[in-house]
Amino acid sequence: MCPVSVRTSRSSQALETGNAKLWMLLVGINQYQDEQLTTLRYSAFDCQGLGNALMAATQAFPKKEVHIHHDFSEQPPYLNTVQASLEHIVTTAASQDTVLLYFSGHGALEPNQQQAVLCLTDT
Repeated sequence: MCPVSVRTSRSSQALETGNAKLWMLLVGINQYQDEQLTTLRYSAFDCQGLGNALMAATQAFPKKEVHIHHDFSEQPPYLNTVQASLEHIVTTAASQDTVLLYFSGHGALEPNQQQAVLCLTDT
């Protein structure tokens, strides 16, 4: 099944004609190195499935770049790999581009500044 927003988005024409680029950063984590973060059952699988669905749904887009980090991928969801992907997207994406960020995993409240943070495998 195709995600509805990919087919009905106002920016889909720019994406389909190649006037804009689609950037995707997908992160899913089941296993954490910190034993205080419980193991999740579906996050990595959901990320993997969403990646497959989005690749199928965006076949018509000539310009797209996909970064997928989950427990079973070639580039696991460690801080350095996810940060490198995010920095590449932020420094390269143009104003007309579309950026999709998906995260499935634990979050935590940073104790000093009380800010919410996303937990990666090596958090």
